[in-house]
Amino acid sequence: MNRLIPISAALTAALGSLLAMGPASAVSCTFSPTGGTCNNFVSELGDKRFTVLTPPTIGSGVVDWTTANQDLYEVDVDWADPGLPGATGGNFGYSVEIFTGSQQFLSVGLDSVVVRQATDPDTVVTKKVYQGLDGSGPLLQTLVSINGSNVPLQPIGGTQIFVSEDFNVGANNLLDNVVNPIEQSVPGPLPIVGVAAALGWSRRMKRRLALR
Repeated sequence: MNRLIPISAALTAALGSLLAMGPASAVSCTFSPTGGTCNNFVSELGDKRFTVLTPPTIGSGVVDWTTANQDLYEVDVDWADPGLPGATGGNFGYSVEIFTGSQQFLSVGLDSVVVRQATDPDTVVTKKVYQGLDGSGPLLQTLVSINGSNVPLQPIGGTQIFVSEDFNVGANNLLDNVVNPIEQSVPGPLPIVGVAAALGWSRRMKRRLALR
């Protein structure tokens, strides 16, 4: 089975630089077909408030809400080993709000880890980002990760976003985790793409080692 390509040296360097800024802050909730702690989960890190409106509707695992430097945040959906098997589909809905201060959102990205063979059907993660906290506002961005592809940071604005994420896992595939970086300002000297991916890639590093 064709697993996953190694992380580039440049990205590893970006990760190291980010981690050197200080320890990450993180909170987590759990989800499963029988319940979990993600139902009505609300947590604040820095100036951001994260609220789960619809826990992941398929499989079991953990949702991590993380920040390392108060300008870069991440929502990571991580299914229990060995991952979410296809063919299947599900949804995840959450909001993020800057509830204090004068900062605004700058950009959002998307990444995923998929285990599949080249001849297997596609696994597609589609992320829609709306202005506001409930999905009724204007659509700001649509991002699509196919078979584990990375979607670089895309610009948004404002202080409130609602995210609706659809998971469509192809037959014989495993969806390991989905990474959602959120940036509010350009953090220091790191390249934008490297910074946006750094928190997620730290998670991916561990998962890739486990998958080998």
